[in-house]
Amino acid sequence: NNGPPDQIGPFKEDLDAGIRPETKTILCMGNHEFYGGSKPLWEKTFDVPGNSRSVVNGFHFIALSPEKGTMQNGDYRYALDWLKRELDAAIADDPMKPIFLAQHYHIDGTVYGSIGRERWGVDDLCKLLENYPTVVDFSGHSHFPINDPRSAWQGEYSAFGTGTLSYFEMEGGKYVKFPPGHRNAAQFYVVDVYDDNSVILKPYDLISDSFYDIIYTIAEPGNISKYLYTDDRYDRAGKPSWSTGAKLEVKNLDAFGGTFVFPQAKDETVVHSYHFHFRRKEKGEWINDFEHDAWSNYFYRPMPETLEVPLY
Repeated sequence: NNGPPDQIGPFKEDLDAGIRPETKTILCMGNHEFYGGSKPLWEKTFDVPGNSRSVVNGFHFIALSPEKGTMQNGDYRYALDWLKRELDAAIADDPMKPIFLAQHYHIDGTVYGSIGRERWGVDDLCKLLENYPTVVDFSGHSHFPINDPRSAWQGEYSAFGTGTLSYFEMEGGKYVKFPPGHRNAAQFYVVDVYDDNSVILKPYDLISDSFYDIIYTIAEPGNISKYLYTDDRYDRAGKPSWSTGAKLEVKNLDAFGGTFVFPQAKDETVVHSYHFHFRRKEKGEWINDFEHDAWSNYFYRPMPETLEVPLY
């Protein structure tokens, strides 16, 4: 969880034991590694620089570490000149290939978790990456689920949220930030890169040892006109619906509330949550009483077919 030797040392041992000798490991720092640790200690422990560019089977991978772990704008600004040189070197090698970039914080205004109430993103890389459409960026930090379609974003380049191996930490405010069972979480991508430079990302659930029912595709990295995960997709999206005959049941009903039981709605991607709006009749008129938002638990696999939502 933090960066002192007694934590990153055992992690390094586990990493070495679990990685095949022929597999190249590419690492970057997050913010927790600065808690009780330092960049020099991290680099010495893992025997790699905090910032690096590697070539694997002709594809360039860039790992970028923050200068410090403040989780605020500015943590990556020290390395912008370095990053530009490395991106330019990758393009000079082959301008058609995707360039894989990984850093811990999300980039503002891109993937789920980078904007809004929680805002786990920073703006350090925004302007620079607008000039590199073949970049495929990976970021984490927010613990938001990768099978949420908003974890895939494309604008001037492509960006993907990498989810969590520890626990889900969701949107707060009107939602329960830590849903029941939130520590039952372990997600990652299996990424296939093909000779034609196309990229397929398949979200995987380690808990159930199975793939989620969603994949992300970059058919032509750099061809912005063919990008699928642009913001206008929300205007084109259909609405969720229930199957014919679906019914709502209320159990344990008393003067203070009850448990609402219903089958999950259907959607072309995922159903994120449900909004309950209650009214009561007072002196012959209906007035607003209270509202409630409940997760569909789409981030668990298998997603429950029926929900039970206690409301009291």
